[in-house]
Amino acid sequence: MRSSPRRIFFFCWSLWTFSFPFGFLPTAQAELKASLESPLNNETVAGIAIIRGWAFDTESAVQVSSIEIFVDGVSRGNIACCTARADVQAAFPNDVNAGNSGFGLTVNWGELSAGPHTIRVEIRPTAGTSVVTDTRMITVVKLGDFSFLEQFAVDVDTSFAQVEEDNTICVENIQITDKNSETTKFVKGIFRWQEACQCLTLISTEEEGYCDF
Repeated sequence: MRSSPRRIFFFCWSLWTFSFPFGFLPTAQAELKASLESPLNNETVAGIAIIRGWAFDTESAVQVSSIEIFVDGVSRGNIACCTARADVQAAFPNDVNAGNSGFGLTVNWGELSAGPHTIRVEIRPTAGTSVVTDTRMITVVKLGDFSFLEQFAVDVDTSFAQVEEDNTICVENIQITDKNSETTKFVKGIFRWQEACQCLTLISTEEEGYCDF
């Protein structure tokens, strides 16, 4: 007997949607719904952040068994799932699995080399076919090319800050020290407000650079 066909959807709200039908369409179909919310495609990333999203199956008996993260095509392990997401449950009130669909992984982008990288996630349900998200392009930025800072100091007498284009903030003469090597450098950093993390994030840096007057 042929197993019930499944159709898998991805959502990133208005960003992307994919549909993969398998076999003949039945009257009632199970669906794996998911959203990789962060990082966004073509996003500049730095420091400590969370790779996050949600995933659930519309068939109540089918659960998400694992979610694996790939960086530059290489597995970096599994992402913890499935935590409470009241907002997803509100968006899908008829799906009992939606309420516990959140996944997330804390990462230090500084452990990657500065520059472009790719991110994708593979979701495996307890029944049916594994699904891979779209591949996201990210750009890693690192102050002083350090992986983790022990010191970040701005001297009120020698440093300078100003607001530049696109609501960015430029800060020059930042003193930073690498935790591992204890090497100290003076750098310029440009920061931008990011809604996703509700914080200022680093978007570019130069050693001993100066802000544009």
